[in-house]
Amino acid sequence: MSSFSSQQLAEAHTKPRTIKTHLAFSLLPKNLLDTCKVVYMFRNPMDNVLSALHHYKLVKIHSFVGTQDDFVDMYVDDLRNLYSPYGQHLREAWARRGHPNLHVVSFEELKSDTRAQLCRLDAFLGTRLTDQQLENVLQKTSFKTMQDSDPFKTAGHDAYNRQVGEQEGLFVRQGEAYNRQVGEQEGLFAKLAGTWKEKISQQQQEKLEDWIKKNFTDYGIKFRFD
Repeated sequence: MSSFSSQQLAEAHTKPRTIKTHLAFSLLPKNLLDTCKVVYMFRNPMDNVLSALHHYKLVKIHSFVGTQDDFVDMYVDDLRNLYSPYGQHLREAWARRGHPNLHVVSFEELKSDTRAQLCRLDAFLGTRLTDQQLENVLQKTSFKTMQDSDPFKTAGHDAYNRQVGEQEGLFVRQGEAYNRQVGEQEGLFAKLAGTWKEKISQQQQEKLEDWIKKNFTDYGIKFRFD
């Protein structure tokens, strides 16, 4: 018996449906925003590149075995395999941000004041959640709850690289970014605190800085690094 495709599973769902995709707008129906509401989340590139690297090392279908230098080079050269290039992906959404059926939010905004952002999302979707329902969402989406229910904890070892999982963590592995006060006092890119300072080399930072300027500065796209 053949398995259902993602498209068939989506079509089988009872409406109204919630469908998650990593595809860029150019790969989705042209009338998408005229037929449904879309929530687009983006993440600052410094965080994104490290998270993507871990994902590509952890999940066996990607089987990335290169170095972090290799991956950063692929990233800034727009060769990061699936869902690349990230710059074009985000610019396509940013250009549509004035559409009433599009809600754009950054990961950093959601993390810094989750309840306020949930209220914005609730208003956009028209779901009219009660205070208790909002509290339930906050609890279900907390870092601890998501880490406790990490899908790779019950997945077979044929689905992920066990050595990477044991040494670096599974899918939900890190709940903090870097020290915001240090970033404000000493600079964001030049001196990253915490794990950032340990994981991104000066040469990699310079490559990413240049790539960010090239892809986002002229489009008015700014990132939060907290």
